[in-house]
Formats: sequence, structure tokens, C-alpha cells
Amino acid sequence: MVFAAPGVPGGCTAVNKGSYKTTVICGSMAAGEPIPPHFQLKTDAKTAEGQCVSIDWFRHCPRIRGQCSHNDTKLFLVTFGMNEKGGMNAMELQKHMSVSTLPLHPDICNKPGKRVLMKVDSGPGRMHVEMLAMLKLKGLCLMPWVPNTTQVTQERDQSCGQCKSGCRKNLRRLSQARQPWKKPILLTDLALLIFGGCDNVTGMKLDNVFEKSFSHEKNLSVWRRCGAAPLTRSPLQLQCVRSQVSEGSAHNKEDLLLRELQKWNHCYSDFLVSNGHDGGQLKACAPVRKTTPAITVPNTKERVKAIQKAKTSGQMFFATGGQHLNAEDFFRAKALASRHAEAASLEKVKLERLDKIKTDKEAKSLLEEKAIDLTLENEKRFVMPEIKLLCKWKNCKLPAVKNKEHLVAAHLKMPRPPTPEPWTPEDDARLAALKAEDVDLKDTALGVAAKQMAAAVSQNTEKLDEETRHELLQSLAKYDSSSNEARRANPDHTREPI
Repeated sequence: MVFAAPGVPGGCTAVNKGSYKTTVICGSMAAGEPIPPHFQLKTDAKTAEGQCVSIDWFRHCPRIRGQCSHNDTKLFLVTFGMNEKGGMNAMELQKHMSVSTLPLHPDICNKPGKRVLMKVDSGPGRMHVEMLAMLKLKGLCLMPWVPNTTQVTQERDQSCGQCKSGCRKNLRRLSQARQPWKKPILLTDLALLIFGGCDNVTGMKLDNVFEKSFSHEKNLSVWRRCGAAPLTRSPLQLQCVRSQVSEGSAHNKEDLLLRELQKWNHCYSDFLVSNGHDGGQLKACAPVRKTTPAITVPNTKERVKAIQKAKTSGQMFFATGGQHLNAEDFFRAKALASRHAEAASLEKVKLERLDKIKTDKEAKSLLEEKAIDLTLENEKRFVMPEIKLLCKWKNCKLPAVKNKEHLVAAHLKMPRPPTPEPWTPEDDARLAALKAEDVDLKDTALGVAAKQMAAAVSQNTEKLDEETRHELLQSLAKYDSSSNEARRANPDHTREPI
């Protein structure tokens, strides 16, 4: 039994679960146009050559009309991918971005007025560093949604809710109509359930739920309702926004309502306890925000460290205040985390190497002092700690019973170890560099991607047209000029290549 107050946001919803999983990616643009959907299908094939889909699946997949960043209205294809689980991972998301998203904007580039901002949820693969670097260089910025605000600030999910309901309605109608024919619902019927059409088995006509859910008017209304286009604070006025009690006095009606509910809840719980019942099980307190998350400043060490420590999308959002994922601070934070992990590994190697050097020195000094090597005949001249030192020096696998005879036998089985590798000043310098907090962009995934792109352009210069080559030379000349001016103004100034 669940007790609830109808005037307080909360609760849960029931959803249908099936054994077969298919992911469908939908969306819309701020101008009201739908994004061509992408289907991620499940396959048991172990190789790319073994992946296949029935041609009947394409029969009900229409082309989506839109303009996007093109000069004229065009028809865009519905895309699909396959993997073992039928879900989006880092690899499939990168393919989707390259094959489906970027072609929608042919003039996209990393310049003011040419960039594209794409809002995404916190699913898997969204923070794939290599993909984010590629999108950054091409001018596509990924903006995370506000965590845990599906029905308030996430435009796509509001439209997808209607689309899911329509698909379930079509599924119910189609399954009932096919029962007399003893025909099951197949994977090839997925496009029919979403885009509608005439079923070739029963002749039934199904509704086009995608057209209803992602129509121009519907898309504009959800963007307006989410306060994104035009940019407003309207989501904060919705009744479904969760409220929290402030530590001080109540300032609004939500505070008063939560305090009143808490008072009566404690009153009745105490009444049950006074009559011998376990009323404490029903006792609850209103949510209270004790601290306000600190939002760091862009391009500072504090923001880089905050991003590095963020483990969830909520922590990432609070650290940056909603900054797009492929900002420069993100790449610095990921590079810093990688360097710290490498530094920890190198620190472990240093301790192991210094310990081996110390053991080697002590073992050789012991043998020089004894003037003999350890054998079964002279083991009485060595005490137990000395034998253990020699076993450690030879890295012996010690037996379960660690008496003197067994340790000597283990020592004799192993050959004399070589002189351990020394820990050099160069190794110390490398470790100190890995522990440094300053990270240049050229040392991040963004710098690596830019270098690879520059190498690809330099190797294929003859394939560029004259206008593109001219723009490339102008860009290089402009950068060299500004870099020389900055160097003359400040001789100690170093300019990063990105």
C-alpha cells in the first residue's frame, strides 16, 4: 500500500517490458522540424557480414521531409544500426553522429554562427572522448539535459511519450487483428507500428504515430513548454516541478504545503506509536536543501578538477552549470584524470623498483659478508630472516610450510637474478610532469584529433578545390600573424595550437 498526496509531485509509472529490445532515437529541432529517426536493432550475428534485416522492414519506412541547414527542403532517410543488445553504446552513437546527424548540416564548422548545439540525455556513450573531440572540431556541441527533469526540460521525451502510447495502441490493434490469422508480430512490423500504413496480412490501416508526435506544431509547443525556444523560465512554473523546503522560513506556497504535510505526518505517526503500533515506519520528512552546489568558473583549474571528480551526470551538471560536454575544460579534465592514473601506476613501479634495488643491495652485502652462497650443507650459518631475504631477492615462490629446509630448497631452485633496473632522474621528471595540474590542449584528445585532421588534410591537399585551399592558407596566415604579435607583446607568452 502506498500513501500519496495528489498535490505533491512524485510517484511512478508502469511500463510494458518485453524480451526483445530495440532502441529508437527520435528528436526535433528548435525550428519545429523532426529529426529522421534512427533504429538500433538487436542481432545475434558475430560479424558485420552476418548482420541482415528483412527487406520488408524498409517497406513501411518513409523519408522524412525537412530542411535542417540545407538551402531547400529535402527528403532524409531513416537510418538503422545493429549490435548485440539493441542499445546505443559509444561506438554506435559515434556512427550515428557521423552518418545521420552531421549530414543534416552540410555547412557546419567550428566558427561563430556555424556551430550546432545538440541536446542529449545522459545515456551510455555521451562522454566518449574521441567522439566529443571529433564533434568539437566539426562544430557540433553536445549539451546535456538537466538531470531528472524528463517531463519538464526534455523536449524529446515529451514527444516520445505520445509516440510510445500510439505504438502500444497500434500494437494492441494489430495483434488482435492477426489472432484469427494466427500470425505473430515480427521485427519487420516495427516500422509499421511507428509510421503506420496498411498491414499486408489483415489489410488493417494503422495510424502514423510518428507524424502526430513529431509534427511541426507539436515540436514547437514542446520546445516552448520547456522554455528552450524561445528561451524562458516557464518550466519553473509547472506543477510537476519538485519543491524542497528551505532551511529558513517559508517563502512560497510549496514550502508551506510541504511543512503542513510533514506536521500532520508526524502527528499521526506519533499517535500510532502511542497506541502500541509501529508508526515510525510511516514517518517521513520533507526534502530539505542544506547546501547549494557551487558552480565553477569556465577555463579555471577549479572547473577542471570538478569535472574530473564528477561521477554522475548530476554532478557534472552542478560542476559546470549545464556547459556543453565537449568544452575545452572537459578534455582537460579527462586528460588530467588519465595522467593521474598513469602517475599512480608509475608511482607503484617506482616503489617496486626501489624495493628491488634495496633488496638486491642487502642480499649481495649479506653474501659478501658470509663469503659463501646458501646451500643445504651450510644453511646453519644463515638465520631465518637472512634466508627470507635471499628468497625475496630471487623472487621465490614460497611454500605453504615455511620452515628452514623448504625455504632453502625454494632458494636453490631459482637462478641468480639480474641487476634491477635503476630509477633514473629522467623517470622522476616524467613522474613530476604527470603529477602537474596544468594541461595543454595539445596533450588532450582534442589536440590528438586536431593533429590527425591536420595530417589528413596535408596528405590530401591535391584533392581540395581552389577555394578551399585558399581558405586554408588564409587561416594559417591569420594564425601566424596573431601568434607573432602575441609573442612580440609578451616574449614569455605561449599560444596553444587550438
